[in-house]
Amino acid sequence: RNMKDLIIGAVDKYGWEHIKNWITSIEQSGFEGDIVLLTYRIDESTVQNCLRHPRMQLISCEHDSKGKPINHDAYGRDTQSHQMRFFHMWQYLKEVKETYRYVISTDVRDVIFQTNPSIWLDKLETKPSIVAASEGLNYEDEHWSKDNLLQGFGPYVYEDMKQTTINNVGTIAMRGDIAANFAITL
Repeated sequence: RNMKDLIIGAVDKYGWEHIKNWITSIEQSGFEGDIVLLTYRIDESTVQNCLRHPRMQLISCEHDSKGKPINHDAYGRDTQSHQMRFFHMWQYLKEVKETYRYVISTDVRDVIFQTNPSIWLDKLETKPSIVAASEGLNYEDEHWSKDNLLQGFGPYVYEDMKQTTINNVGTIAMRGDIAANFAITL
């Protein structure tokens, strides 16, 4: 059976101007798989512009992992949709009946596809389970990542991980059979 690939992204309070280059570059790359956009707080005109791209499926994310409406002011700071997206990605992958060959999860505002990612993955001599780009820095050397690690996991994990290279969560490709479990782990 010939399996499809999936590109999935998430947007929170983005206008069409933040999304158009992502979707246009996917279409121009020749990618033939499914395209899913998880949405948080986008306006109707942005939805309408997205719907002009018939291969892009929009999924409105309105509930948190406890099934309650998302509280965008939780913990005294704006929604952490850049983290919450992995719960909703897991939820989507668990609900679809189809198993994808590869799942490519990217940021939207600052990612442009220069080539078809399916073809690029096919050309890899060794077929890895996960492909993630490095930020080129260790946690201890980058303020935002250091704070994020400390806030999310505390000082014990930080001490153990501080000299570890940061991988960019905004551009990850993974085998479809592990994607749901990988997403919920993130």
